[in-house]
Amino acid sequence: MQQRIHEALRRNAVDEALVLAQEWVAQTPDDAQAQRTLAGALARAGDPAAALVAIDQAILLAPEDAGLHFERALLLLGGRDPAAAQVALGDSLGLDPNHLPSYLAQAQLALAQGELDQAERLIRTAGRIDAEDARLVALDALLALRRGDPQRALALASSASAQLRDDPQLLSVMGFAYLAQRHWAFAEQAFRRVSRRVPDARALQPMLAQLAAAQGRADVAADLVAPLVGEEATPPP
Repeated sequence: MQQRIHEALRRNAVDEALVLAQEWVAQTPDDAQAQRTLAGALARAGDPAAALVAIDQAILLAPEDAGLHFERALLLLGGRDPAAAQVALGDSLGLDPNHLPSYLAQAQLALAQGELDQAERLIRTAGRIDAEDARLVALDALLALRRGDPQRALALASSASAQLRDDPQLLSVMGFAYLAQRHWAFAEQAFRRVSRRVPDARALQPMLAQLAAAQGRADVAADLVAPLVGEEATPPP
């Protein structure tokens, strides 16, 4: 059943996956993996509250599973509850002190909150588990960028991009690192790749327009911003 659900999700057949997951839980309500899979399907279906209920039920059935607490943290982060997510990540690491994804999530959260020293400590700790992990290298690149070291950020991001080639955050790090070094064409290329991989790329259009203008392509810049003029959601600048 689990394989059928995952296959449906890979095909983006979310409704089909959700029905299968609900059937699995109905057949085996005391199976933690069934509840976990239902939580994933509910999250993909856009029902984070119900997903949280399902993951909590999975945790009741398998309280020693560090991965379940980590997945609960991700749902809480998606619901914009970072304080509760921190608690869940702490629970995950309490069960498995070598759970790398939990350290990465904590470091990501610290970066988002501007706690750069805390992020650096977490990245350093995670490095003792797997210093070559591409996700960790990408976070280190973001930290370098936030600390004002675009050269190091670019070197780290380029290294991580071999495995995370299409990751929007990593591409953004590369774009801003190129921008800081006034490499307009490379920055534009990076941000164009980001724009192809995010649901709503309108926020990037002014940036792309500025980069095109910096290279003397005023006509391209005008074409990029023209559709945004008059949209209420677009900031006046």
